[in-house]
This record gives sequence, structure tokens and C-alpha cells, in this order.
Amino acid sequence: MEQQEQKGWKQYFSFSVKERSGIIGLLMLMGIISVVPIFKQGITKQEEYVLSQEDKQLIADLQSDTAGDDRRYIQRTHPTEQANSSLKFKLFSFDPNTLSPERWKDLGVKDRTITTIQRFLSKGGKFRTPDDIKKIYGLRQDEIERLIPYVKIASSDNQFARGTPREVKNSYEPKKEDPRLTKSIDLNTADSALLESLPGIGEKLASRIIKFRSSLGGFCSVEQLKEIYGLSDSSYQKLRQLLTCEPASVVSIDVNVASETELKAHPYIRWKIARAIVEYRNQHGPFKSTDEIKQLAAVPPEIIPKLMAYLKVN
Repeated sequence: MEQQEQKGWKQYFSFSVKERSGIIGLLMLMGIISVVPIFKQGITKQEEYVLSQEDKQLIADLQSDTAGDDRRYIQRTHPTEQANSSLKFKLFSFDPNTLSPERWKDLGVKDRTITTIQRFLSKGGKFRTPDDIKKIYGLRQDEIERLIPYVKIASSDNQFARGTPREVKNSYEPKKEDPRLTKSIDLNTADSALLESLPGIGEKLASRIIKFRSSLGGFCSVEQLKEIYGLSDSSYQKLRQLLTCEPASVVSIDVNVASETELKAHPYIRWKIARAIVEYRNQHGPFKSTDEIKQLAAVPPEIIPKLMAYLKVN
């Protein structure tokens, strides 16, 4: 009986070959895991105190740097990058409106940024104050602070280089001389060439104005120019002093005969409004006055004042 009890007690502490192998493997794995962080920390500490050849060269360059007009800007690069880790530049007085790409390079400006500057100037852009170079895309803050003191804008615009405000004129003169500009221009009869002669109007804007005028049937007010895509408010303020409108030349739409397609072609008449007009006409007969259109649920109240100028009932 006693032998059976002793045998039963020992069976809980006996392991098969596979179990023993598993326990030994687990103990070895735990030992490796506990040692790896200590080994890795030792390697990291060792690496922290080893200077690469690039770091040694950087320290040597900084120590040999001297004061004067020739200064060196050293830029740290990723180890996988190639040479050109340092960029030499010279500082001198310059006019950004006339400076050549080669001289921009002498100032330490990157090729891509120089291309941006040349594109800006080729489109008629102009630097009027030294602070304008802050707007150059790609120019870093440290480069801006380095260059601004050397910006000297020449010609009659010297007042901008001194930072004085530009004189504001009370009247606006057209950018091209045209004998027809001696009096106010009728917005409903002006051709493309005449529109292009106005301040702030180029070929594209002139084309959009004429296209919008045609789809409207004519302008009822100069204020409708605000609806032209691409026309800034500052340009509109200049134009409103030079333009007039003759409402008599506006072409109105007869709501009793126009089809749904003809109605919805107008900029102020959405397809829902066009359909509502035709359906009302089919159900109730011809409109007796344009005031009946104001009662249609599809017509937003805010559009009624503009819309009524282009509708009529015969």
C-alpha cells in the first residue's frame, strides 16, 4: 500500500523525453532573451562614441570656416546620399528683378528655386519690396534671412526697396491706348479687343465675359461682372468706373413659347425652374404676367430679382 502511494506521488515529477527537451529549450530561450538587451546596449554605447569619417570632415570644415564675404553653408545629408553635402555661396547686393540664374546660384539658391523665380518674372511678376522674396516657393527661412539685407531694387521703384508705401492713384488708366476709351464703355457692345484694353482683363477674361454676356442675353448691370470666374474684386473696382450698361439691348425670353431646353440654357434658370415653368404652362395655360413665375415653388426667392429682368410675356 505504501509503495503504491509513493509511486503515485512520484508520477507528477517524472517527464518524458519530449517534455524534458521542451523544458531545456524553454530555459535556453529565456536565457538568450535576458542577455540580448544587455549585449545590444553595450553595442549602442560603443557606437555612440565612434565618429564616422563624415562627422570628422564636418568638424574640420566648421573649424576652418572664416569670416568674410565668402561663407559656407554646410548641410548634413543622409549617409546614402552622394556628394554635394556642402554648398558654397557669396553675398552681394542684388536686384531680384534683373539677377541672372547664374548669379542666383552664386547666392546659394537651389536650381529648382531659381526656376520658380524665373517663371514668376516671365509671367510679368515683379519684386517691389525686399520682403517679397519671402513669397518665393522653395526658399528656406534661413536663406530668406540671409538674402533680405542684400536686396536693392533699382529703377523708379526704389521707393519699394526703402519700404515706403506705394502711391495710390485715385483714377485708373487703361493698360492700352484705345481711342474708344475716351468715354465710358458699354459692356453689352464692347468687343474682345476693347475688353482686353481694360485694366486687369486679359484674353481669357475677355472671352469669359463675352461668353457669359451671350448666354445671359446681355448685361443688366455692371455688377454682374462679379459672377465672372477669375475676375478679382480689385479688378472689378477698377472696371466699374469705366463701364456702363444699356438694359435696352438685353434679350428677354418669352416664357409662353420657350421650350424647356431653351429656358435651362440661361445661367439663372436651373433645369428645375425650366421644368416648373413648362409644366405650369401646360396645366394652367399661358402666363398672364411674369409675376406668376414668382409663385412657383422651384424658383428661389433670392434669384427672382435677377431672373425677372430676362423674362417676358407676350
